[in-house]
Amino acid sequence: GLGDRGRLGTQNVRDTPFPARVKALGERRVVAVACGMATSGCITHDGMVHTWGAGSSGQLGHGELSDEWIPRMIAALQDTHIVQVAMGFEHSVALAADGRLFSWGRGDQGQLGHGDCEPLVQTP
Repeated sequence: GLGDRGRLGTQNVRDTPFPARVKALGERRVVAVACGMATSGCITHDGMVHTWGAGSSGQLGHGELSDEWIPRMIAALQDTHIVQVAMGFEHSVALAADGRLFSWGRGDQGQLGHGDCEPLVQTP
């Protein structure tokens, strides 16, 4: 896939035409993955969400508007067991085991479901 903006999670800016292990996750057991236009994310066996790639709209959930070149855990969700994550065009959502839904990123079209059109929500 395309390697720009960190979307592959391998610290490589080159496009990669073959599968490459995301070594930054170490030995963590990944149970789910999600991809957006220029972002990627995963859930580990302990319910932690890790995201990487383009972050200019806060869609990575780290409270910053910067790209991440390797997977980084979303600190705002560390006390919440997440079972599903989805990444859209500059926004993301996560479903907790207890049924709570979290969303963050670009929301200027109401896509976050918060009842407003907040342009950027940087953390869940």
